[in-house]
Amino acid sequence: MIIEEATEFDTLAMVKAGKYFHDKSDYGKFQSYDEKALSETLLKVIENPDVGKIWIGWDGNKLAGMVMGLLQPNFYNYHDVMAYCAFIAVLPKYNRTWLFKKLKTTFEDWAKESGADVVAYSGYSQKFIRALRKDGFEQVEVTMMKKLEKE
Repeated sequence: MIIEEATEFDTLAMVKAGKYFHDKSDYGKFQSYDEKALSETLLKVIENPDVGKIWIGWDGNKLAGMVMGLLQPNFYNYHDVMAYCAFIAVLPKYNRTWLFKKLKTTFEDWAKESGADVVAYSGYSQKFIRALRKDGFEQVEVTMMKKLEKE
């Protein structure tokens, strides 16, 4: 397995894997999935490395996992920069490999190189939360969602 920075040619594989991850999470209860829109979003990140980066873990020619990091100023002090992990996902077949840790390390190394002061992750599984706590992360908030009825 290797990890490479994503290119525009990787968007189709990422969009297909993204559908799997979306459907496995609770996000599907609240947020729709649109392949074209996701493809456009991924391309915007790939084309603007000052905003963020995406890396893919490949097992031969099969996508095994991916991570996307975004840079944003601290709301309370724009001199500080936060590197936010928009998603980190590994296909079940690769759960017991080094891939998650390597994707995480790749993102965090990039965050340091980019001048970030802090890194942040969001996740929905207790396994994910326990893994981050082992690495010294602390919970600072909880995300709650509710679908709004359209009039």
